Amino acid sequence: MRNGIARFCLSAALLAATCLSTTVQAAANDRSIARSNAYTQRVLDVVFKHAPEWASEQGLSQFDPLIANPTLAEQLTQRRELEAVVADLKAAQSKETDDSVQQDLDILLKSLDRGFRREDFWLRRKVPFFNASNAIFNGIRELLDDQVAPGRRANAVVRLRKYAGTKTASSLTPSF
Repeated sequence: MRNGIARFCLSAALLAATCLSTTVQAAANDRSIARSNAYTQRVLDVVFKHAPEWASEQGLSQFDPLIANPTLAEQLTQRRELEAVVADLKAAQSKETDDSVQQDLDILLKSLDRGFRREDFWLRRKVPFFNASNAIFNGIRELLDDQVAPGRRANAVVRLRKYAGTKTASSLTPSF
């Protein structure tokens, strides 16, 4: 009987230690995930700023009334902003102690480097072409899709007027 109680107490103690360890590990994972997400969000903030139609397509309604400025100057501005974020991410990576966050930063930096190389190739070798009708169609379609909340659809008119150049970004608000 005494051995049975001792085994039960030992089992209960091991179970409690395992649960506590799992809880501590989960909390550490949550912090790692939050840090990785914060680093990624810095990149997304720049991308969404220069490609608001894509951000809107991802479900971010605050970008619905905005349109991109498809010029080389805007593209180069985005590149400079992303290069500044890359420099910050490299500095953060050198100080990061969590292996999973280090791995996420490495993936993010490699992805950005590939994007920069693709963009450099495009700028050197490709004939610049912007398919305006396709961009306008997609920019409007994503707001009129049946899966989009009806309240967001009014921004399709705002976008169309901006695409047409009849209103500026600062003077337009939906009037429905």
